[in-house]
Amino acid sequence: MLANELIDRLERLGLLDQEIIEALREQLVQGGTRVTPEAVAKLLVDNGHLTRFQATKLIGELRSGEYQSDSDGSSELVEEVADLEILPDEEAEPVEAVVEEVAASYEAENSLYDADADVEEVVAVEAVEVGALDEDPAGPETSARPKPKHKKADSEKSQWDSFKIYGFIGIIAGLLLIGGGITFVLTREDADQVIAKANEQYDNQNYDAAQKMYQSFIESFGNENQYSSLARSRMIMTELYKAAEFRQKPEEAVAVEKEKLPLVADEEGMNEERGNLAALMVDIAANIAEAAQRAKETAKKQELLEVLDEQMVLMENPQYMMSSMKVTLASQIQNVVESRARVQRDISRNIRLDEAEVSMISSLDQKETKAAYDTRKELLRSFPELYDHERLQTLIKRASDIQQTLVTASSELPNVTVGGDESEEAQAVVLTTLEGNAIPYLRGVTLYFRAGGSILAF
Repeated sequence: MLANELIDRLERLGLLDQEIIEALREQLVQGGTRVTPEAVAKLLVDNGHLTRFQATKLIGELRSGEYQSDSDGSSELVEEVADLEILPDEEAEPVEAVVEEVAASYEAENSLYDADADVEEVVAVEAVEVGALDEDPAGPETSARPKPKHKKADSEKSQWDSFKIYGFIGIIAGLLLIGGGITFVLTREDADQVIAKANEQYDNQNYDAAQKMYQSFIESFGNENQYSSLARSRMIMTELYKAAEFRQKPEEAVAVEKEKLPLVADEEGMNEERGNLAALMVDIAANIAEAAQRAKETAKKQELLEVLDEQMVLMENPQYMMSSMKVTLASQIQNVVESRARVQRDISRNIRLDEAEVSMISSLDQKETKAAYDTRKELLRSFPELYDHERLQTLIKRASDIQQTLVTASSELPNVTVGGDESEEAQAVVLTTLEGNAIPYLRGVTLYFRAGGSILAF
């Protein structure tokens, strides 16, 4: 559907905000197949989102595949595009000029098949002597244009000589056309076979072989073949796939993306690869997050996290990942976001652990054991998983040893009261229970319990 293609092209070129793109898609779904690209372009021009020149160019590019080699097809297309009612700006080319230019390009490319036209053009050209030009500049021999049929024959040349010249020229032109047609057919079949073999290797994930075959295709058939754009696009994709497979250094895949993707962002062949590219970019982001989680050094974690942020920025580019693909890959993208959050927490935990260790060592050097215990308690409140961490355990053992050296004997003894309190406030309290079973083996045994800062004996 051409209206869909127009919206996709606008999104890839970045001519409109994403909100406008989404609104157009919704209106397109409601309108169905009745909505034409001309109607969409006119709506954007009326609302000031596109200039008349931009709309005219986009419609001309979309409709270029419908141009016919005959003049009737071109005139019909001019009338159809003109229905947009988009008047050109002062600096812009008219709609008819754009259509005629593309139609003329199409006719020039297909002129190889129009044998009659070529033969007529060759026959109409005749070499003219320089002297003739000097004698009669305004004469019919001074022009390379086709000569009128009622031109008088040259009295100095026989009709048979002219017939021979025209005949030879016609034969040569015919042979050239036939040879060109045969060469085109043979080359076309050869190109189909080469690209089919390269695509087979690509589909089988044999990326080294596929990349070499695509490169060979470009060298053999040039950049103007119908498969050249696909070959260029998949050459870049093979490099990305190979970089993504090397998980020991996933950051290299991001470097390849930043260098190579701009080269094929606007390639027509990338239209077949945009879904694969979106999935691949998410896989690369997941590999980076996984490598950051495995890293033991905090500096390495931070470095990989910065690379992951660069990858997330690339994923926001609509030329690389369209909004529809973000919806399809939403769960995988969310996993990457959660993995990044875990890595960020690990980095914060490691930084806090280093700071707490420095603070506890300073406190213990001054024999301030309480400050060391308080620092550890504060750290565990935010990161309880560090309770059994080896570095903290070592510092706590050192704090306990220091605490033991601070315990000394005191000559101050508490006042001891002999006998019970005989005041009226003293009351006997009997503890008993009405639940549970009796424990005979605890009879006569004194049990001690710590309650706050006291020791109770029962």
